[in-house]
Amino acid sequence: MRVLIVTRHFPPFGVTGVERVAEQTALELRAAGDTVTVLFRRETQAPPMPLVEPGSHRGIETRMIAGGGPLHSTFPRFMSVLERIFERTLLEVQPDVVLCCHLMDHSPAYVSIAHRWRIPVVLELHDYYTVCEWARLQRPSGDLCPGPDSGRACATYCFPDQERSLERWALRTHMFRRALEQSDALVAPSQFVADRVIGNGVALSPRPPRPAPGPDQPLKLAFIGTVVPHKGVHVILDALRKARLPAVHLTLFGVAVESYMRELHESAAEIDGLLLRVFGTYEPEQLSLLLEDTHAVVIPSLVTETYSITAREAFACGMPVIASRIGALPEGVRDGENGLLFEPGSAFQLARHLQTIDADRTLLGKLAAGIRASDWTSVPERAARMRAILRDVAERQPDSHGVLDELSELTILRDALSEEALRREARAREHAQLRLLARR
Repeated sequence: MRVLIVTRHFPPFGVTGVERVAEQTALELRAAGDTVTVLFRRETQAPPMPLVEPGSHRGIETRMIAGGGPLHSTFPRFMSVLERIFERTLLEVQPDVVLCCHLMDHSPAYVSIAHRWRIPVVLELHDYYTVCEWARLQRPSGDLCPGPDSGRACATYCFPDQERSLERWALRTHMFRRALEQSDALVAPSQFVADRVIGNGVALSPRPPRPAPGPDQPLKLAFIGTVVPHKGVHVILDALRKARLPAVHLTLFGVAVESYMRELHESAAEIDGLLLRVFGTYEPEQLSLLLEDTHAVVIPSLVTETYSITAREAFACGMPVIASRIGALPEGVRDGENGLLFEPGSAFQLARHLQTIDADRTLLGKLAAGIRASDWTSVPERAARMRAILRDVAERQPDSHGVLDELSELTILRDALSEEALRREARAREHAQLRLLARR
């Protein structure tokens, strides 16, 4: 097959979970004999308008859309430019099928454009981006959001100060809903999200269950993932403050938001017996070695996770997981069997769990022994299942009837909103230059 993969970022310019999954898929498809091209974005501030830079990564042909800056909260800024780039890429690559790993900072109209050329599309749902600009269904207040309500919730709670906010987010909601409806296959990592499930692959060799640590050792915990408030690392620290354990090590693996990290260090300094270590970024293949001395991984998410690759990585390392009882996490973490669950945000419940495993170290060994081989999916296994879906979809040509008319209608409103935003930006730059001249 000729496969065009669309994703937000791509290594070496992106190293979070979705980017790693896209890279794994591309490499495995190429190894199976398919021709793969990856279209992705790099959010540089210059040039001011997006342009395409051809390249390659580990033998995979890439097309990087550079420039334009971040597009978060600016919908539909640059959508028309991105759509032209996507359509030109379709004509140059001539794929049999398009795999959209993630549409963040891309246009939801890609699905309709591909169908206009009778090319089928498979859309992956790694998070809530198709219904939420924040991708996590959480409002700025911290409250969980039940959904966009046709754009009204977005305009009311998240972007109330934007001009024509209701029109903007109603349009976004409609366009992404159409992308979901028109896609030839939807693939999600958990039953919590959708029926067609392919768990994200773990690039680790399985390890035997970890033996229970001795009572004289400090309890050693790890957090894996992006260190941001909605991932709940502060809940771990609050729980450790309440638990008052004699000695505990907590290591954070992943990219950290600097301001949040400062808060965590300040909180950790006030907890007796705690050693907080920050490792930063890592390669997935290194994780087994990095977790060698760890007793359990804690996943204290405050938002409804659609999956947890870190839980599966921990299981592959023979390590139990202590996680929030929210979203898709209970699908992987079986309470009392391969891990423990607590109510999201409840530092008290987490503290009780930590006190229990600290007092009875044999419980950690029992939980580790409860990990099954089916608790994670290997990268080759995931890629084989994805390839089967792509091949099945590629054999069918989508019906393009009505696509052109709807695209034309949506384009009128989208371009009006986009041009209005560009005019505001130009006025803002002009005012900034005038203020600068006035100070001189």
